[in-house]
Amino acid sequence: MRAVEDDARVDLVHKARPHADAIAAALIREKTGLWVYATPRARELWDQIMRSTYDHAEPGILFIDRMNSDNNLNYCEAIEARTVRRTTFAGLRLAAASLDQLTAS
Repeated sequence: MRAVEDDARVDLVHKARPHADAIAAALIREKTGLWVYATPRARELWDQIMRSTYDHAEPGILFIDRMNSDNNLNYCEAIEARTVRRTTFAGLRLAAASLDQLTAS
């Protein structure tokens, strides 16, 4: 969040080795062994993430560490999150499979 406030650039890194074409296109590997895939301005990246959440009817973004630190019961519990959409899609697939079976007979 500090990078967003300062309008700084941030490295988007991953441990997976990129395709040879990407390496040839000047991807670099950090001392940590992570590959730098891009270095966008943090504020632009943040704005893109926020627009995407609203454009695709997502409720927004949650910071679990912040929720847990602000939780009045943090001494005895930890809040965990689960992607509701994954459960919803699983239910839809099951319903679609059931409909397929019903309509096939």
